[in-house]
Amino acid sequence: MTYKIFTAFALLLLIQNACSKKEDTQADLALAEKHCGSCHLSPTPNMLDKNNWEKVLPKMGLLMGVNSEIKKQTKIDLILQNSIPSKPLVSEDDWERLKSYYVSKAPYSLNFPLSSITTGDGKLFKGVTRMPYSQKMPNITCIKIDTAKHMVYAADEINQEVWVLDKDGNAVRQIPNHVAISDIQLLKNNAVLFTYMGTSIDPSLKHHGYIKTISPDKNEILLTSLYRPTQTLSVNLDENSDEELVINEFGVLKGSLSVWKKQKGGFEKYIIENSPGAIKTIPIDFDKDGKLDLITLFGQGDERIVWYKNKGNLQFTATTLLRFPPVYGSSSFDLVDMNKDGLLDILYTAGDNSDYSVELKPYHGLYIFSNQGKNAFKQTYFYQMNGAYKAVAKDFDLDGDLDLATIAFFVDYFEKTPKDFVFFENNTQGFTPKVLNIKNYGRWLVMDTGDIDGDGDEDIVLGNHPVGITPGTLLKEWIKSKGVLLLVNQSAKKK
Repeated sequence: MTYKIFTAFALLLLIQNACSKKEDTQADLALAEKHCGSCHLSPTPNMLDKNNWEKVLPKMGLLMGVNSEIKKQTKIDLILQNSIPSKPLVSEDDWERLKSYYVSKAPYSLNFPLSSITTGDGKLFKGVTRMPYSQKMPNITCIKIDTAKHMVYAADEINQEVWVLDKDGNAVRQIPNHVAISDIQLLKNNAVLFTYMGTSIDPSLKHHGYIKTISPDKNEILLTSLYRPTQTLSVNLDENSDEELVINEFGVLKGSLSVWKKQKGGFEKYIIENSPGAIKTIPIDFDKDGKLDLITLFGQGDERIVWYKNKGNLQFTATTLLRFPPVYGSSSFDLVDMNKDGLLDILYTAGDNSDYSVELKPYHGLYIFSNQGKNAFKQTYFYQMNGAYKAVAKDFDLDGDLDLATIAFFVDYFEKTPKDFVFFENNTQGFTPKVLNIKNYGRWLVMDTGDIDGDGDEDIVLGNHPVGITPGTLLKEWIKSKGVLLLVNQSAKKK
């Protein structure tokens, strides 16, 4: 009898303990959602390992104005200094509970999915490296194919110049005195629209960005004092015939997505979204009502893809299509009908890894979100790719379906087969990922596709950006390998 009573009592304690832990976990989740989810999608503890949470959380404490975390710091960089609120956003007790929750629930190491890869498609692309005349090591920040003229523009941040290359990669023109260019758009009348982040692409609180056009007749600075702009589009969004400028100001603490309308003596700014992080915008009539809408990818904390419906008179309403935790490192997106159902799907890469948690992440890679209708998107494909930075969907092999070309910047170069450039061949089994053996030619930050040589297939150009955290042995190779790699498509020649 005594034994039965003891067993029942022990069982009761176990149940109570389990219930207590469950209640604690629910309370921790609610606390994380309240304080972490107020600014962005709240991350789960398993998104970083214990070691990295212990490094990241003190920085988050500064962003929340926690006095105990501020006092621990011997030196705080300028950006963080300007991020500290005047009053704490969380109590000391809640902050300690939050830290304990994330560290205690985090794994000691992250689990990575197995990603199949083959080495191949040297027959599809012929590689040519070019741009040999720079005085210093080239550091390409933007690259653009002009298919009409069969040329390539390559912007070199370190040497502050833009190289114009012909279809064979030979330099035909050098344009000096161009600092950190983030975007190049080809306009009418042989004009080119350049977007400058500032004196460099590094994070800065200063508003040194500007927009400039270069044409055969004149060079003209259109706008200045911008917060690290990443893209400028010239499109007509209202009822008038003139085109407006859509500018993504990524910034750091300040930034915006805005429309600038030409007025007498300058431009008038219409702010669509007054927050930093705008990376790329696609103008498209998303709801087919006859007006150009804007679809924008944001990084910098609150990572998301937003549809801005054009209401007329440069007024827009926002609908968030997808949202991601801040550790994802959103890097690029595109709209393309991958499954040929008449609906635009979202091609997305996550891989920016230059912030507080510089570790390889199992959720970095290539995603496809299929359009389910009614503004709903469902993840239907993922390929793990460390530091994925851009993906493009084109029919590269001319077999009637869409293949994918992807680059990665924060790559695990100690991997047996580093996935710095992966070509996904679309076949009856789905996508077959293939890596080209080009890792010694460069560290790929930027990519563009287009028919360079006019033979009817899609070629690829990659920009080498060696600066950053890199394996020392490869850095020597990257410096010797010039600035641009042309991957000339051989498909049309085989037809």
